[in-house]
Amino acid sequence: MKMSPSWTVFLAMIVLAGSGGFARAQGISWATSVDDALARAKAESKVIMVAMTMDGHRDCDAMVREHYVDAGLVKLSRHSINLFASTDTHSKSGTCSRCGSGDCAGHRNNDFNVRKKFFEVEGHVKVVVPQHLFVSADGKVICSASGRITAGELEWMWVYAIRTVDAKFQWTPAGRYRAPTSFKKAEVDKSENRLGAPPTKREVADAIKEARKASTSGNSGRRGRGRGRRTGSSIDEWLNTIVRSDSPKALQFVQSVLKSDKSGRSAVVRKIGTYSSIVWAKLVTPWLSTTESGTVRETSVWALKKLVDPKSANALKRLYRREKDEAPKGRILRSMATVAPTDGVVISQIKKALQSDKSEVVRAHATVAAGILEDRAAVTECLRTALSDSTMLVRSVAAYVIAVRQDRELSDALRSTHAAEIDAESKEWMEKAQTTIRESDPKPFEEFLKKTLDQRPTGRRGRRGR
Repeated sequence: MKMSPSWTVFLAMIVLAGSGGFARAQGISWATSVDDALARAKAESKVIMVAMTMDGHRDCDAMVREHYVDAGLVKLSRHSINLFASTDTHSKSGTCSRCGSGDCAGHRNNDFNVRKKFFEVEGHVKVVVPQHLFVSADGKVICSASGRITAGELEWMWVYAIRTVDAKFQWTPAGRYRAPTSFKKAEVDKSENRLGAPPTKREVADAIKEARKASTSGNSGRRGRGRGRRTGSSIDEWLNTIVRSDSPKALQFVQSVLKSDKSGRSAVVRKIGTYSSIVWAKLVTPWLSTTESGTVRETSVWALKKLVDPKSANALKRLYRREKDEAPKGRILRSMATVAPTDGVVISQIKKALQSDKSEVVRAHATVAAGILEDRAAVTECLRTALSDSTMLVRSVAAYVIAVRQDRELSDALRSTHAAEIDAESKEWMEKAQTTIRESDPKPFEEFLKKTLDQRPTGRRGRRGR
């Protein structure tokens, strides 16, 4: 079968990413083992940074490719002892091609021993990756963050950990500097990893074959119950495997499913957002302009936020200008900020929404989006605007954002707003935010967005607090 030019280029990009195009993490000096790291940390009065990764996981791959060679993070790494842990083998002997230091057998041993010593579970127990943790010289966990975190979030964690042993450590933060939303103080994330190793070529080929069978036999959806119950596997089950592959055949097959299966389109896009790598954004972005039900568009907005593809920013901007409904419009702002946190147009749109959008829901989402930006001046301006909003919803969300960012630069503004606040609920959130910043523990806000904004009915009005 002859491929179109676009798919030929796509294949070349994938081959490059799988070979010499993958940046090695040679900027950081890595300890050889857990015991070596602990001994050196004690001798040098330093903390230990542990990077837990695995191959074929989009978030792990992105951070190995970008974060561990970032100039600012490499500079910070000289003030800590660093340990690379991985479950995978890239070469039978010699230097690990992924890390650029040590060997794969050593990294596998590190992964096993990190789980035993710091997670206090058996070495074979699966835990969520990627995960970064900072550990003291006596083996106690200082903090951790699971999932994909930005370079600025890792920078914040690094400085926070170093200052537990050197309170006077001097560091000039970049505009990207903020605490991770997944930050945990003095504990690790023991939840089970949702993604295993990526499927093999044979597994993908078999999955595509079975998915085609299921499609032609009418098993395109979930299995039913009772009368008319479908037999055999559904295409939905095989897609879980297919969307985790970056092969052109996998992409082409799913693209055909998206075009032909109107009723299941949103579910397929959600799978891509949950499991796929950034190369799949090419399949999702066109659905931002569909004239069909808003569900597909909204799911596409969510998926692009998960895929973190900067190239999707322009399509999101166009959709934002067209969108009329308040909740979807607000979520577009958050996706825009995630994929393009320094983009001038994105920053302007967030500022404008906070200053003049009539919907408190849009303004609340804009407040969350402002906290994602990597422009210090813009963040400060937006969050000060949100703190002075006329509704308790937006003011409470501002308190949340300042808290999870652990943004000490806005502590005075938060304290002043809290003193003048007359709405009891908003005042309580501001008190919790001040405690979070003071104690560096965001636990009070773990379910905040879920309870106050993300499940909020469209059109609901907030109570006026001024």
